[in-house]
Amino acid sequence: MAHGRWHDLLTPLVPMQRRARMPASDLRAQFPEPHLMIAWFCSLFGMLIWLHAEMSATDSALLVGGHVCCLPLLSQSVTPQVVTWLAGPVYGTIVGLQVLDCCFDLLILRSRGGPDNAALEAAKLAFQYYHLVLNAAHVNAVLLCIILVASLGSLVGFSRSSPALRHKWLMLGLCMVIGTGGYLVCVVTRYLKIRSAKDFSMELFEGWEVVFAARINLFICVAVSWPLLFIIAKHPDATRKKY
Repeated sequence: MAHGRWHDLLTPLVPMQRRARMPASDLRAQFPEPHLMIAWFCSLFGMLIWLHAEMSATDSALLVGGHVCCLPLLSQSVTPQVVTWLAGPVYGTIVGLQVLDCCFDLLILRSRGGPDNAALEAAKLAFQYYHLVLNAAHVNAVLLCIILVASLGSLVGFSRSSPALRHKWLMLGLCMVIGTGGYLVCVVTRYLKIRSAKDFSMELFEGWEVVFAARINLFICVAVSWPLLFIIAKHPDATRKKY
């Protein structure tokens, strides 16, 4: 009887014991590839170093939390095709946000040819908009997730694709570097100054043509990327987990 009771108690533990006896190679296969984890850590600490002077405690928590939320993207169960599916909502959000910001870009640029008071009022309105939006935690969280999914997702897709698809991912990566890189250099640097500004200054909007040009460049890169994403998503090799 005692032996029977012990047998009944130990039966549910059998699956756990089997998992404990799994070969080390099978356990390692459940974790992301080392180069993806290195890229994840570089992204986290790189942003912390770059933005530490402008970040509050809330911003730091959002940055760390955003990176943690994007960790499932590195899972080996994520195929290149899944990455292309994620690109749809990401690109849609990018285009939607940029279309809104373009309204204020055009307001600033069109007012340059009018009276000085019109240009001043346009810049003040743009300052109120950008200062409010750039200090909103939920907006910053969405922007962070877009950047992480776009950058880490491209790396995941390239790493797990067949040689026949990797040149497509390289072209996507080039579009991302041109579009996102130009946006970070020409737009985000301006946004950081507006975000940290205590009061309005007309100097914040000098040379705003560069910002508008970087935004148009981002639109073009998104448009060029769409056909590449469709090609990858429909390719039979894109459903495989790893090569």
